[in-house]
Amino acid sequence: MDCKFTAGEIKACLSHASKDPTRFHLNGVHAGNGYLCATDGHRLIQIRRNASDRGELLLRADAVAGIARMPKARDVRVNGVVEAYSKDGAALASLPTAAAMIDAVFPPVDQVMPDMAKYVTIGVNPDYLADAAAACRAAGVGKDRGVKLHFDPTDPLAPIVVTAEGESTESATEIKILIMPRALADRRAATG
Repeated sequence: MDCKFTAGEIKACLSHASKDPTRFHLNGVHAGNGYLCATDGHRLIQIRRNASDRGELLLRADAVAGIARMPKARDVRVNGVVEAYSKDGAALASLPTAAAMIDAVFPPVDQVMPDMAKYVTIGVNPDYLADAAAACRAAGVGKDRGVKLHFDPTDPLAPIVVTAEGESTESATEIKILIMPRALADRRAATG
């Protein structure tokens, strides 16, 4: 295996890796064929790299987490060893690849990831989605029934509405959050 990823890409994948010890084949980050992937069985992240990676490798989450989360780590390279490098290229830490590997088969992501050509694309500032999730948690809604995103697939400039409901009498019973799509926000900013 010969590949290079940023520490940020590894961290993004780690947030989606399973922590369930009985699902050890999902307790890591899959690297290979120009992608980084991780899943807990309920959500999946796939990061495409503009790279010519050779081979495939399933890295233990706990092993790569320590390397990727080093304060000055910027790049993580895998080539016989898993190594962290700083912004200026200085080696920070290394771990033998064999010690970082999971001997298991990662699920075939290409069979799970949908064909995006069938989807409507609406650009949204990710901070707004994070704020909406935080507001739902603060209001005590959405945990039992989930958070729903509503949008008009025929109009990419229509707002996105985030809704969630709660079952507790001690918390809000419903919350609605309106988020303007990025294209409309960009257009409004340009005109004044």
